[in-house]
Amino acid sequence: MEDRITEQDSAYDDLQRMSVHDILTGINREDARVHEAVRRTIPVMELLVERIVERMQRGGRMFYIGAGTSGRLGVTDASELPPTYGGPWSTPKTTPKEPGATWRPTTPQPAMC
Repeated sequence: MEDRITEQDSAYDDLQRMSVHDILTGINREDARVHEAVRRTIPVMELLVERIVERMQRGGRMFYIGAGTSGRLGVTDASELPPTYGGPWSTPKTTPKEPGATWRPTTPQPAMC
């Protein structure tokens, strides 16, 4: 199997048996790992951001494509780009063809208990 973090055994398989203290300590320990992972990617992210800025300044476009939650978050994020970053650009958003599907489920959802 490929080395995928989501496919590995977890120290949290038995959350229902863990104390609140142990769960919170585990969350804090996992959160601390994020900082180091981000730090290691800064050189690559720097190049990516610089190239994106260059392209956007030359009239480039950014596309958000998604369905369900990712689509809703894309629409929300795209609407914030001009006021936040002052860009004159509009951002094309690809959303479901069915009216209202961006904001409500179009497939049967499991009952929530």
